[in-house]
Amino acid sequence: IEEVCGEVSVMRLSGVTSWMDADEDTISWINKTIEGRQEAAENLRSKVIVCGLDIKYTDSMREAGKVLLKSSHPRLLIIHVSAMFEETTKPFIAPSAVIDENAVIENGCYIGHNCVIGKCRIGENTVIRDGTIICDNVQIGSNCNINYASVIGCSCSGIVRDVDYKLITFPHFSSVIIGNNVTSIGNYAF
Repeated sequence: IEEVCGEVSVMRLSGVTSWMDADEDTISWINKTIEGRQEAAENLRSKVIVCGLDIKYTDSMREAGKVLLKSSHPRLLIIHVSAMFEETTKPFIAPSAVIDENAVIENGCYIGHNCVIGKCRIGENTVIRDGTIICDNVQIGSNCNINYASVIGCSCSGIVRDVDYKLITFPHFSSVIIGNNVTSIGNYAF
């Protein structure tokens, strides 16, 4: 954190959310790739916002009681802040998640926003973060954490050229099995 803007007082925060799902008791962040970042920061419902150094702390933010945690690497900072809330993730399936009717999801799981879950098995108390895709024939054990925007068990394992040099998809023949208590599967994991 290079700069803290706002009145830091005792706040009860429930966790970290995307800017779309922000609440007054959550920490949210403004990604450097979002157009209209300044306006987004001003209109965000979160009281605590992780952002880049380019976001200005305005009078309207001060009046709303917002706190900006400014960093030249806001993505890295939000990863560290998120880690503080990992143990308090509550069971939840986001309404925007698309889940195959044949998927088996055991008790206590967290399925984040905009996830796509194929015909797979997810063990109890496993956390699947926002934007993750889990394809068919995947087994994930209990007490695992799949990070944001991961892809597990993609439908192809490569592209090859046929005898006419046309590109064709090489199929994925097996399944993916992730055991119990895997603490972190990284973003864009295949």
